[in-house]
Amino acid sequence: MKEFDPTFNRIDGLVNIEMGDQFMRAFAILLQDIQRDEPFEADDVIDYLEIKMRSCALVEEQRKEL
Repeated sequence: MKEFDPTFNRIDGLVNIEMGDQFMRAFAILLQDIQRDEPFEADDVIDYLEIKMRSCALVEEQRKEL
């Protein structure tokens, strides 16, 4: 999915603004914490987090329901 594709726009319209802001602040803190120990590229950290989020128990459960 790319920014501005129809699915992105639909999800973006449904995201609670406050929760989205909290998520982005938490990501920024996590990124800075990781980079404090080793200067990983931000995209590498994002890729890592994508893998972790895909293995989240809720996501796994929803996949089984499909």
